[in-house]
Amino acid sequence: MAETMQPGPMALTRKALWQVARGRHLRPHLATLEAFAAAPPAAQRAMLATQLQQQVRYFAARADALPEWVELARCARPEEVLAGWASLPILTKDDLNHRFNPDRLVRDYQLVGVASSTGGSTGEPTRFFLDQTVVEAREASTVFCHRLFGWEPGLQVICVWGSDRDIGRQKHWSARVKGRLRGRVMVDGYRLTSATTDAVIDALRQSPTSAIYGFTSMLEYIARDVLQRGIEVRPGRVRCAWNGGEMLCAEQSARFEQAFGVPIQNLYGGREMGPMAYQPRGAAALRLIQPFKFVEIVGDDGRPVSPGEVGRLIWTDTVCRGTPFLRYDIGDLGAAPTTAAADAPIGELASLHGRRSGILTLDNGDVIQGIFWNHLFKEFGEVEQFQIAFRPGAPLVIRLVGRGFSAERDADLRARLTAFLRGMAYEITWVDAIAPGAQGKREQVVREPAP
Repeated sequence: MAETMQPGPMALTRKALWQVARGRHLRPHLATLEAFAAAPPAAQRAMLATQLQQQVRYFAARADALPEWVELARCARPEEVLAGWASLPILTKDDLNHRFNPDRLVRDYQLVGVASSTGGSTGEPTRFFLDQTVVEAREASTVFCHRLFGWEPGLQVICVWGSDRDIGRQKHWSARVKGRLRGRVMVDGYRLTSATTDAVIDALRQSPTSAIYGFTSMLEYIARDVLQRGIEVRPGRVRCAWNGGEMLCAEQSARFEQAFGVPIQNLYGGREMGPMAYQPRGAAALRLIQPFKFVEIVGDDGRPVSPGEVGRLIWTDTVCRGTPFLRYDIGDLGAAPTTAAADAPIGELASLHGRRSGILTLDNGDVIQGIFWNHLFKEFGEVEQFQIAFRPGAPLVIRLVGRGFSAERDADLRARLTAFLRGMAYEITWVDAIAPGAQGKREQVVREPAP
């Protein structure tokens, strides 16, 4: 049985500081999230419809409004807006960068908030503007999810991240002091070595109990290292853990639980949309963060797909009054549960299938979704990391990090690849490490120039 970990004076101080500094700003948004979660389905539908109507009416009144927004804003009843939502055009990253350029939005509408951009892991850095209200709503969404995961104000949080852009902000001593007061310990995971694991273990010893979060691949690396080195982590030392920035597979969560006693819980989000869905411990599906987010799943033709069918995730932010995230194609793929009602707003995602940029089309027209490689390599414990590189007119490159295969295991993998790729040429290369991208992510499927 895990020992009871009592909060120390520092944790109580951090809790009091959090309640004074952030709690009062977030309470209205937290109350909205909690009210939606407790409401019956009919009331939830009405809340979503009302949020959508308020959004389209706001943006329809702006000078940069699309004509379809203006038309839908004329609907008198929220339910009519909900029914007609799919008639609006789908916005792309190019729309956000040019049609709704954030610099122009600030100038034309005197907006107050935060200008930012995505990291461009898909090759398309996207600029956007968040008004102050949505900044607070997204922070409240994060707090809402973290509480469900097991976090509470005052608990030390160890963040294993990899972006120079994000970690770099923590280098100055004043930022580090502020982080410590907030209970945040930043561990640079850009270069994953045993020193990364040691830094996490050292941080765990500084507090009776902690939460851990970070890129999935980094948390998995640390868990592997802990198990391989036989490091014992006292029960209760890690209260909860969640991921960010990358997809999460069941075997990765299970490995982390073996090392630290708790699983990695899934928090799905993006830089431009913030937190979008979460999967608390024991839940079969990811739950949308509603009523702040609304999602549709469509095929390549823009029409809704059936429940259980993989399609493009089209997101709407029902709070943001800066960049118009109205039917925004974020570039991700997913599926609703097969039990979902086709005529009801989607409330859960049964699965995520990565970014569309991670899809490979074979010479014969067959399509491989990025998550295929996770399922393939989970059966090969010798592989610690992998990367699939697609180069036009050249063999597929499969880069592997790990302890290598026996001749029998190598033949097994090659037989599976040959059968699945149906004649497409490939080459397997063992490497010491897979270099992260500019934002610290280790992309599993990449596109590279022709050799």
